[in-house]
Amino acid sequence: MNYLQKANSVLGIAILLWEIPIAPSAEEIVQTRAEDFYNRGVSKTHREDYRGAIADLQRAATLFTQQRNPANAYKSKALAIYLEWGQKRLQSPASSEPLPSWYKSGSCIGGDICQYGITSIDPEAEKTPFGGILILEKKLRMQQRPDGSGEPVEAVLDVRVVPKIRPEEWLQQVNCQIGGKADDRIVAIVQIQGFEDADLYTKVRQAWRVNFSTEKIDAIPTANIACVNPCPGGC
Repeated sequence: MNYLQKANSVLGIAILLWEIPIAPSAEEIVQTRAEDFYNRGVSKTHREDYRGAIADLQRAATLFTQQRNPANAYKSKALAIYLEWGQKRLQSPASSEPLPSWYKSGSCIGGDICQYGITSIDPEAEKTPFGGILILEKKLRMQQRPDGSGEPVEAVLDVRVVPKIRPEEWLQQVNCQIGGKADDRIVAIVQIQGFEDADLYTKVRQAWRVNFSTEKIDAIPTANIACVNPCPGGC
């Protein structure tokens, strides 16, 4: 075999090897399956298939746990718990049932029609290094109860894992501002210790803002973020 033939042979082998697909690793397969189940679960809330969404999210939590991805595992499990509670609430004949202890706060954003809502929950957070999750939802319709009250039926748009809240902090969901201008789309982890008598909490560890264009919860810089102290000097 001459040099030209050898070169052509080597080139042919190289092309053949290039065209052979590389099989994904087991970890990559688990990652993809976990993300697929999570995304599918979230998308089912847009069709009001909450039972299917809960099942997919629980499966995603299991797969993320196997993958050693605790943040996404917690996010999936916590969202499933929230949707289970929401289903029971929709089926309740009255609106007077107490909120669960893990339900921290909820607020309406997007104008008077309450098109969007953001909720903070922390189910089983004491067992994890996390401080709960933020859930952005969009109202699909209102469901009437026998007692005449209404309950919003909502689709999940985005979820953010919140870091563990320190004893000297809290997660503030309303009455925050950026550059001195009030903005109801901001959620922030603020330090309350040392600011008991102040009108504003100005030490902010982390902040997020709802983006209506993308319908996502964006992490934002903490510079120029402040939140109103509801009880300066104590209530």
